[in-house]
Amino acid sequence: KAGAIYLRSYIKTKDVKYYKKSLASIDRALSLQKRRDQNISKKVYLLGIGLQRKIFSLETASDVARKMEALQKRILELNPYDVNTMKNLSVYYSKMGRVDEAQRYLRKAVSTEPNYALGYFLLGKLKFVGREVEEGMFCYKKAYDIYNKYAGRLDLDDYTRTIVDLPDEALDEIGETVSKGG
Repeated sequence: KAGAIYLRSYIKTKDVKYYKKSLASIDRALSLQKRRDQNISKKVYLLGIGLQRKIFSLETASDVARKMEALQKRILELNPYDVNTMKNLSVYYSKMGRVDEAQRYLRKAVSTEPNYALGYFLLGKLKFVGREVEEGMFCYKKAYDIYNKYAGRLDLDDYTRTIVDLPDEALDEIGETVSKGG
């Protein structure tokens, strides 16, 4: 929480000392977090939004990108089971045109958490972009099967619910793609 408070102070005042305190607080939170859950990603989320929006006027876009990559990798060092961070790195690498690395992180995410529907969906999208239609269809169908298996179940804990759920846009895209046969 301290990192978020310092970040808000930096946004309001543009005083670099708050920026540095924000980074230090979040780094401390990361070093204390050891459990297999999604809390690490949530602790850096606010800082990530700030970096992605380039509110830190002292830094170039490439500096921002490098810091985001470094933060996400640090999270994975501390919690190698954090599939959300694997997904974040995949999205980052995909936007940078580094599709092989993006796919590698998504494959790692779905092997870590076999019911990670969004991971399969995103991997399918990358496969389609790379013209690997059969693999893309497999991933889309796998994502949809996982989603259907758990849809409507009220007994799921928060972690499982986030893992097996798909956004409406993903469901629409899967439906359209599968009905067209790829």
